[in-house]
Amino acid sequence: MMEQVLAEPPSKATVEPVRRFVKNPLLIAYPEAVRVSLILPIYNEGMILLDNVRNLTKTLNRLGLVSEILLCDDNSNDGTRDAAELASSDRVFHLRFSERIGKGATIKNALNAARGEIIVILDADIPVSPQELSGAISLMEEGHQFVIGVRRARPFTRTQRKILSIGFNTLTNILFRTKVPDHQCGFKLIQRAAADRLFPSIGSNHFTFDAELIVKARSQGIPVTQYEIDWLEKRNGLDSGLPVFRTTLAMLIDLLALRTVSVGSRNLLGVERVTNGFFKNPITGKTVASEITLIGSENSTLLKILRRFRFQMSVHS
Repeated sequence: MMEQVLAEPPSKATVEPVRRFVKNPLLIAYPEAVRVSLILPIYNEGMILLDNVRNLTKTLNRLGLVSEILLCDDNSNDGTRDAAELASSDRVFHLRFSERIGKGATIKNALNAARGEIIVILDADIPVSPQELSGAISLMEEGHQFVIGVRRARPFTRTQRKILSIGFNTLTNILFRTKVPDHQCGFKLIQRAAADRLFPSIGSNHFTFDAELIVKARSQGIPVTQYEIDWLEKRNGLDSGLPVFRTTLAMLIDLLALRTVSVGSRNLLGVERVTNGFFKNPITGKTVASEITLIGSENSTLLKILRRFRFQMSVHS
């Protein structure tokens, strides 16, 4: 069984790993060159992980790709660890974190361990066909720097989630003019050189990680290629229980944190979301991050409105 955890990986990436969350640091040994690194962020995927990794490995072998798979376990509490260990091999590595740090943080850590020149970020339920995976990799081989999956259609399990997705993509386009219809698709490919430039600037570890990748890529002049795919949902509703209101609020805060909204020459609103420490939950015993959202404005009326939400966020004038 090959459960690997990152310490000082032999990678050109400059993103610093979140060392305080990593158990038993162990350097991964690499016997030969790898062309493609697939990063799969996982959380409570025990029921589907083993079969999915085996099928993905077969697909990669059929495509003749010299590749590796990195399973980034965000402190799962089901059977994911056992499944990941069973799936591990000389080409499949299990990176496990002792605390939940968020999808974005696990991917940033995995980039330090990845050794491929092409980085593929893919949801653990493998919702793309082998043909579309091959097609996207072919685009990368042709020289495209950053390819993002854009779902032709997505089967939403709840109307609330559909509204949330449409609202998030619309707001992101309004704030950043990305001209991208699908920011959160769990299928993205990026060249190593572009990743080394882009990832150090990514601040989000949670909901807006995928959107920030696109926003920061455009701001840094990295071309973004949209690649239409048929989305093959395989989770069977396992991820459909997101608290919609709380998720919407968190996404809104994260999006505003990416940008200071300006009207004319006036700085109307500035938002920053920061971690101000860690505390131990007295009931569960788990250590969790404490976050505070700082909001500033030149408009006194706007500040009065924002202060009405002080039970949910800290407002600073």
